[in-house]
This record gives sequence, C-alpha cells and structure tokens, in this order.
Amino acid sequence: MAAPRSPRPLVPPTVPVAPDARQRPPRNPLSLAGHADRFRDTLSTPEGLAQSGLTEAQLAELAAATDAIRTTQEARADAERALRTAVVAAREAHRRGEALYRALRQQATRHTAMTDAPCKRAGLNVRDREPSPGLLPEITDLTACPLPQGATRLDWTGPSGGALRCEVFTREGVEGPWVMVGSASATKFVHEGAGAGVRRYYCVEPCRGTRRGDPSNIAAVY
Repeated sequence: MAAPRSPRPLVPPTVPVAPDARQRPPRNPLSLAGHADRFRDTLSTPEGLAQSGLTEAQLAELAAATDAIRTTQEARADAERALRTAVVAAREAHRRGEALYRALRQQATRHTAMTDAPCKRAGLNVRDREPSPGLLPEITDLTACPLPQGATRLDWTGPSGGALRCEVFTREGVEGPWVMVGSASATKFVHEGAGAGVRRYYCVEPCRGTRRGDPSNIAAVY
C-alpha cells in the first residue's frame, strides 16, 4: 500500500504588478515642467550622474525643454486672453454695425427721391412698380369736390406709396398760372384755404426723384 502524500503547502496568490509601477509623468504641462525640474535637480550632482548614467548635456537639454514648456504656456494664456477680448469686440462691432445698417436701410428706403433702380442695386425692396423703364405711372380720373370753409378735396386713380409722389397744381380761371399747392403719396389730397366764390382748376403730376410724368386730366370746382 502506497504511503499517503503529504499535503502541498498553501502559497498565497501573487498580485500582478504593472509593467511600469512607477509614477507616470503628469499630463498638465506646467506640472510636468515642475516634475522635470525636480528630476533634473536631483540627478545633476556628480553622484546622481554616476548612478543614473545620464550626462550633463542631457539634463541641459531637459532644462531647455521645460523652459520652452513654460514660455509656450504663457504665450498660449496670452493668446487665449486676446482671443476672448477679440471675440467680445467682434460681437460688439457686429451688433453696432447691424443696427446702423438697418437704420440706414430704413432711412434710404423711405426717402422720397429713392427710385427703383438704386433700390435693386442696393438690395432694397422695390416699393412700387414702374410700367416700363423710364416711364412714370399715369394718373387718371381726377375729380375735385368743394368742402366747407373754402377747402377742396381731390381724388384720382393711379399707383401710390413708395418713391412715387403726386404734386398737386391749381390755378384760378382758364388763363391763370399753375401754382403747386402740395404733394401726396396717396390718391387723395385736400387743398385747405382754396377760397370760396372762385372757379379753380386742378391737375396732378406724378414724380419720382427728379423725373416727372405726364399731368393728369384737369378738374374744375367752384
């Protein structure tokens, strides 16, 4: 009969050790520079050089590299501050430029002398149509109606608004000179103080900028 085997001694399990259990260099550039300075100062002595196998030239190169890290990090911080300042300035310039551009567009669009052609070239909305290039719309069916206290109301047919304005002329009698009494952007006009007891004639002339169209028919009121 075989002799019983002796039990094997219990061996504590081994804990695996990482290939590089030493402290790794920090990822932060300035922290890395500080660790590198401490490493260099420790090994820059004759004893440290002999034990580490490093040379003074290698440690001098490391010192230059850490100096470059600090210099570039300072330059980066300055650049980031300048970028933040530039971003704020660019946003303010954009806001002011947009506000001024909108105000000037609105002013130019509303100006009575602005015609369709420059509106199109400037990228503005054309506010009224021209029947054909160089021609102004025709004004027809002008009527005159007396109002109390010597006023006269005029109504006519034709386009209105935008750069088009209608200048109103009147004269006393058939042979009197035509006198401008006002202008309108709509298709009606009230001549205040026209006077009672006088036969008066009216006509309306379309205008856009410096161009003038054909006058309307003549309307008379007493």
